[in-house]
Amino acid sequence: MFRSRQVALRVAVGILHAALLLGTLGLTCVAGGIPPSKFDFTNTVPAISGQRSGWKVAQVVITLSRMTPEGPISCVCPIEIGVPEINFQGRVSIELAQQECAAASDMAAQVVLKREGLLSADACILFRREMQGILKDTLRGVRVTDFLTPGVRPTSFP
Repeated sequence: MFRSRQVALRVAVGILHAALLLGTLGLTCVAGGIPPSKFDFTNTVPAISGQRSGWKVAQVVITLSRMTPEGPISCVCPIEIGVPEINFQGRVSIELAQQECAAASDMAAQVVLKREGLLSADACILFRREMQGILKDTLRGVRVTDFLTPGVRPTSFP
């Protein structure tokens, strides 16, 4: 038992050293995927039974960070994801929307963090654009923007 903990600790330290080395070399290492629960959808327009209708929104403030030779660089991106309650494929469950948004945000972060020299505003625009592109096929009717809908309580990550 003690031996397996030592091995696990050595592996964890090795991964940490590799991530720091990649950052020092200017390479991108994306870690810390956003959990689906951070996409806390609020119904803003009720669905009409049997019709394509309704709308739910999640607002999340996501901090994108990467290590550079000069030190860490971060930008804070407010994003709003709007999803129909019912689209032409049927009802869009909150669980499906949360899972798809979490996966899309991780993929979009990888794209953004690989780009060097982006200003914070440009990084956030690219992040939203990438998320929209990733989600458009799995969550038909999705809209990814800056915060637009008043009265929705945003979450944050990390």
